[in-house]
Amino acid sequence: MLPSHGDLQAEEELNRFLRSQRVLQVERHFCADNGGYWALLALTA
Repeated sequence: MLPSHGDLQAEEELNRFLRSQRVLQVERHFCADNGGYWALLALTA
């Protein structure tokens, strides 16, 4: 899980992973639970 802001280390880890993969599709879903948040799913090859 990646916080929406404030965790630069987690953000860099995600960016490093995505740069190393071929991203085929990204899905975004808004979840209203717990005050609301975005759920992202990156499908890779």
